[in-house]
Amino acid sequence: PYDFVYLGRMVSEKGVDTLIQAFARVVREAADAKPKLLLIGDGDRMGQMQQLVRTLGVEDNVHFAGRQSGQALVDWVGQGAVGIVPSAWEEPMGGVAIELMAAGRGLVVSERGGLAECAGDAGLVFPNGDADALSDCMLRILAEPQLRHTLGQRALLRAGRFAPERFVDQYIELLRATAQPA
Repeated sequence: PYDFVYLGRMVSEKGVDTLIQAFARVVREAADAKPKLLLIGDGDRMGQMQQLVRTLGVEDNVHFAGRQSGQALVDWVGQGAVGIVPSAWEEPMGGVAIELMAAGRGLVVSERGGLAECAGDAGLVFPNGDADALSDCMLRILAEPQLRHTLGQRALLRAGRFAPERFVDQYIELLRATAQPA
């Protein structure tokens, strides 16, 4: 039931404010589509983000699920179509992005840092902190249903590249090599 899902902490560096501002524009420009946003997580800016949603008048389109774990988290993520990872700072690695891809969710991620590299062809990118560029990506996904499907299929394939079992033999070989007497 949700077009977009955010999963993570609600702290300044994660860019949730940028996401909410972008989504407010999406609601204005694609009102007929009745877009919905799901926010999963909590943090010290949760209250501010709830206030921003009210101030922008999109409270009917946004749901705060709070912190989730285990099967409840899986169930909530399953309700979102496309994952948004709007980090304001340059994330070195996209753990949440990988989790969302493993759930078959295509992505929209900020371009600086490791998120764009992590998402690869399973996501669209926008400049960190640029709410207008993020909303353009979101509007494109709403306008092109096939794109959402394509990104989701690519996400499942791409997530496999990060499966731990792929690296076990490499780690064992590395440890053997470093344990060899000189």
